[in-house]
Amino acid sequence: IYDVSTYVTISNCKLNMPNMTSKDSPNAYVVLGKGDSYWLFSPANAAEHCTITKNTTSGPINGGPYYAVFLSDSYGNTDNKFNTIHDNELKDFFQYGIKTLWCDEGTKITNNTIHNTGHTNDVAATFGIDIYQPSSVGGFNISNNKIYNLRNGGKETSCYGIRYQTKSAKSSSKALIANNIIEMKPLKDCYGIFTYCQYDA
Repeated sequence: IYDVSTYVTISNCKLNMPNMTSKDSPNAYVVLGKGDSYWLFSPANAAEHCTITKNTTSGPINGGPYYAVFLSDSYGNTDNKFNTIHDNELKDFFQYGIKTLWCDEGTKITNNTIHNTGHTNDVAATFGIDIYQPSSVGGFNISNNKIYNLRNGGKETSCYGIRYQTKSAKSSSKALIANNIIEMKPLKDCYGIFTYCQYDA
C-alpha cells in the first residue's frame, strides 16, 4: 500500500511467497509505506486508515521474506491517522513478524497470531513485533496477540516477543501493551516484552 493511500483494506487473503529465494530486508508480504525495492525505510507520509485483517502469510522457502508486515511513516509526525493490523496469522518470515518505524499515534496491532512453526532461521535475532517511535509521537495499542515459536530451533542468540522502543519518553500519548500471550524458548537473550527509551532515563 504505497504513498498516502487511504482507507484500503486487505482481508481474507492467503499471502503466499512459495519461491522466495532472497532474505534481504526489502522483502515483505505486506508493506505500508513509501520505500522501494532497495530500501523500505523511507521517512515520508504514507498509508492512512488502512486495515490488514484476517490474512494468512505463507512462504516455505528460506524461511520466508525478511518481514511479514512492515509499516513506516514520516519522521516525527504527530498524526493520528493510524493503520490497523488485526486478526492475521503471520508466519514464515525470516526475522520480523511486524516491524514499524515512525508510525501514527493509535496504530493498532491486535488479535494476531505470530509464529514460525516449522522453520529454522539462520539469523542472530528474531522479533514477533518490533516498534520504533521517535520523539513526541504517540503510543500504539498492542493487545491480544499470540506470539510463539519464533526461534524454532534455529541459530538465533536472541529473541523478542514484543520490543517497543522510543527515542524520547516525552511522547504525546501512552502505549497500551495488554493481554498478549507470548511463549519463548530459552536463549542467551530472551525477552517476552522488552521496552526502553533511547535517550531519557
